[in-house]
This record gives sequence, C-alpha cells and structure tokens, in this order.
Amino acid sequence: MKHRCLAVFIVFVLFFTIYGFITFGVFRAISTARFLNQAFASSNFYNNINEFANSLAAGSENQGIQSKIFIKLLGELIEPADLKAQIERNSTVFIGYLKNEKSTLDVSFDLKKIKSSIKLESGIILPPIITDEIKNLPTCEGGQPTTEKIDCIPANTSQVDFANQLMKNYNPDDLLKMLPDQFVLADYVKNPAQTFYGPRLFYTIIKIGFYLDLILSLIFIFFLILLGKNETASVFRWTGVALMIPGGVSLIEFFLSKPLSSIATQQIYAGLKHESIKFISPVVDAVTSGSTHITLIYSGTVFFLGLILIIISFIVPHTDTPVPLPQPPKPSTGGLTEAK
Repeated sequence: MKHRCLAVFIVFVLFFTIYGFITFGVFRAISTARFLNQAFASSNFYNNINEFANSLAAGSENQGIQSKIFIKLLGELIEPADLKAQIERNSTVFIGYLKNEKSTLDVSFDLKKIKSSIKLESGIILPPIITDEIKNLPTCEGGQPTTEKIDCIPANTSQVDFANQLMKNYNPDDLLKMLPDQFVLADYVKNPAQTFYGPRLFYTIIKIGFYLDLILSLIFIFFLILLGKNETASVFRWTGVALMIPGGVSLIEFFLSKPLSSIATQQIYAGLKHESIKFISPVVDAVTSGSTHITLIYSGTVFFLGLILIIISFIVPHTDTPVPLPQPPKPSTGGLTEAK
C-alpha cells in the first residue's frame, strides 16, 4: 500500500477507537435493566427472600429485637412472584431515568398486598418468630425493663409467658400505620436530578463514548480503504490488523483480569457477614458470568473479524499497481532533423 506511514498512523488511532468501542459496549450491555433483572432471576434470589431476611436479621447485631422480628415477618409475608414483578418493573423505569430516557423518577412499590397479608396472617406467623428471637435474651436486672426496647426478659417470667405477653400486646394496626399503600421513591428524594447526577453522567458518558468511538472507527476504516482503493489485498490486510490488535488486547486483558476480579470479590466478601454472603454471592456470580459472556462476544467478534480479513488478504489476487520500468533514451539524430 502506498502512503504506509499514513496507514500505520490510522491503524494506531484505530486501536484506541475500536478498544474504546469494545469497552463502552460492554459497560452499555451490562448496565441495562434487562441484564440486571436476568442476573437476579438466575441467582434464585427471589425464592430465597425468606432466608435472606432471616440472615439479615441475624447479622444485625446493633438492631433491637423489634426490628429483627419485623424483618423476619416481612420475609415470611413477601411473595417472591410479586417482589420479582415489582423490582423488574421499577428497575426498567429507574434505569430509563438514569439514561435520561425519562424526565421523572416514577419508581414506586405497591404495598397493599403485603399490608393485607400482615392483617390476615401475621397473627399466625409471629409466635414462632418471637419465640426464636427471645430465646437468647437474658433476665432483666432489677426487675422490669426500664425502656420500651426489648433487650431482656422480666424477672420471674418464663420465655413462653413473655412470648405470649408480647403477642397479646401486638396489634397489627400499629404496624399497618407505619406502612403506606405506595412507597414512592420521589417522595423521599427531594432533588432526584442532583441526587442521581453521578449515575446519570455515567450513563451519558457510556452512550456518547460508544457511538463516538463507533463513528470514528468507521471513518478511519474508510480512510484506510481510500488509501488502498487500487490494492484490494492491502485494504483487507491493514483493516484486519486494525481490528485484530484492539480485539486481541481486550481478550488478553480479560483473561488476565479474571484472577484479579476473583481476589477483589473475595475482599468484598470478607467485609460481609457470613449469613449474607451465601445470598449475595449468587447475584455477584450471575453478574460476573453475564459480563464475561458479553466481553467475550465483543472482543472475540472484533478479533476474529480482523483475523478473517487478514486471511482473505492472502486469498484475493494482488492488484498492486506495477511500478513502470524506466524507458531507454531515444537515439540522437545529431540535429539533422531540425535542419531539414
């Protein structure tokens, strides 16, 4: 190909634009509501919501027994199918807002079904929960407890009697007054645009970066074609190299980052309670597995497309313009022609 220096420069620039296209494409794919919903569904998170609530209550050492009882009660009453439907609907709306596709933050959870379950079923579900929570309570020193917080069993009172006493004092209407019919996120976030400025900027950068790198890559590839318009094999070869290098680097980076990713995940787990890890790790594994699949698709497609173009360059006939041979000088006539 003529103008090899210019072609090398274009390939150099293409490395950054195509590599950026791959990177932004992967982030764009794994930050969608569909991807996150699939990760939660495949991790079986919703069917384990009751066990997750129990582990959350058990790991909350600084919470009072009343809070732990409430968390366990919700874990028993929440229907996995209803929770899944509401989270998937709201995640679509929320991600759409972060992507600036929606102007308002219309995230809301309907709590009427769970309030109905509290009214009808809490009287049956609560006794074993209360019994389980107070079994490790000490006996109050000095007689009766002096605060409303339950942190000990009154003197001369058995655990069974104390549990029955708590059930007699329980009124589901008091709990229902604490829960609205609709939990609307915008009611608790006074300035959504300011609160979610960072995530919205992140999505904007991803979107602009993805399309900008795609357009620049196509433009520079077009320039490569113009440089070798009369040299078919060279066009295939240079374009293939321009694709293979960033695709290959992305693949190498991916395989090298896998052990580092595993180490980082273990460090995150080290800061969590053991009870929570067994429920969080399936979600993390599902997200990691999904992102791995998407990364391989983007990087592998670019790399192998470049490889195919290079192979084609050795198959198609070379049409390089031959360099003209120098012509021998014509014999001189000694000026006789001019004289005539």
